[in-house]
Amino acid sequence: MSLRYRFKSKEDTTFREVEDFCAGVWIEVVAPTEEDVQLLVAKHGLEEGHLRDAQDFFEAPRLELEEGTSYFFTRFPAQIEGETTTAPILIAIGDDFVLTVMHERSEWVDKMTQRVDVYTTQKAKFFLHIIAAIEREYTRVFTGVRREVRRARLTVRDVSESAIEQSVQMEYALNEFVSALVPTNSALQAMTSGKHLQFFEEDLEMVEDVQLANAQLIESAKNSLKTIQNI
Repeated sequence: MSLRYRFKSKEDTTFREVEDFCAGVWIEVVAPTEEDVQLLVAKHGLEEGHLRDAQDFFEAPRLELEEGTSYFFTRFPAQIEGETTTAPILIAIGDDFVLTVMHERSEWVDKMTQRVDVYTTQKAKFFLHIIAAIEREYTRVFTGVRREVRRARLTVRDVSESAIEQSVQMEYALNEFVSALVPTNSALQAMTSGKHLQFFEEDLEMVEDVQLANAQLIESAKNSLKTIQNI
């Protein structure tokens, strides 16, 4: 099965895999099988429709609330067949667990789990650590794309067919970033309304930091898009 239970409390130094569900666990699902979906529905009371939506590679960011569980859909940067694009992730927050559903493992997840200040037992904060890790991945990937945009601008007098093709690919990636980040920020705003999760003041500061970073990425991506279009 592609489902596993992972746990880390303040008493733990690293994430550990546990055999079965326990309060405060992280249910990590990668490329879910039909067996995984049925187990999540039967054992954890998750909404089957939202789990099906998480398997749709083109699912758009949004926030849903079903029977006390929040379903936060967003997207993160990914390399698909050599092209920079975005891939979906579902983050579901229940009474005593956090669930993530992805199409495949990503390196930014491993980086997040190496942090000493991340605990699965702190639901709201763990959710925010996932969101912050995605924002850092956007920043990392966008830095490389912006570098290529600047290089294209400097060589505009000698534009080859390959350079034009690369510009088209960069334009696609940047549009994907904007299309993902704008609704993600709106969903984050709704998440902090108090209807979904209870956040401490320090958590809200973390939300604001992520929203600000996302807003800056959106603006920078739009500026880079203008540069590409001018080229």
